[in-house]
Amino acid sequence: MATQLLLRLGFAERISLPGERRHFYQLRSNFLEDVMSKRAEHVLRHRRLFEAGMDLLRGEPAESKMRLIELQAYIDFFTDELPKLNEEWHARREELVRRRMEEMP
Repeated sequence: MATQLLLRLGFAERISLPGERRHFYQLRSNFLEDVMSKRAEHVLRHRRLFEAGMDLLRGEPAESKMRLIELQAYIDFFTDELPKLNEEWHARREELVRRRMEEMP
């Protein structure tokens, strides 16, 4: 069932190997980037929800809105930093993968 879920989400793909009659599955090479992209979309949907909450609390004291204000500030931080993290990942990917390969027993 987990494999089927990964296939439906587009994170995994079915592959065939020469000479093999059965199918094999592997995670797509950009799997992690897709996961992070979907997470970012999810966070942006929450941004709209928090903005609607702030509209409902219009005119209320700041203390009443503190949790929403903090959540909005976190989303601002997240959306500012995510592109930088993606750039950093692409810049350092080969180095980090090579280091992990060297650490393998």
